[in-house]
Amino acid sequence: MSSATRSDAEVQRDVIDELKWEPRVNPSEVGVAVTDGIVTLSGWVDSYLKRWAAEDAALRVRGVRAVGTRLKCGCLPTTCGPTSTSPPMWLVRSNGTH
Repeated sequence: MSSATRSDAEVQRDVIDELKWEPRVNPSEVGVAVTDGIVTLSGWVDSYLKRWAAEDAALRVRGVRAVGTRLKCGCLPTTCGPTSTSPPMWLVRSNGTH
């Protein structure tokens, strides 16, 4: 591994830290997994604005090649019932460097 290459564990740690600094996101609502520099976000957020903020935060981290999201938007099933949530989505955004 060259000095320019960051491990998935380093990238994951830094994405989690970046989410903590993003005021629009509650980091406890967002799970972060990283494989080969591709970040997958998962969990529940209550708005698309929060989902986009989480994606943008992940893209700011050095070593992130792309962000895929499985963040579900809407109320938790325990609060609103399963029919009021948006369906799970898979969206990939690249940071433009790869």
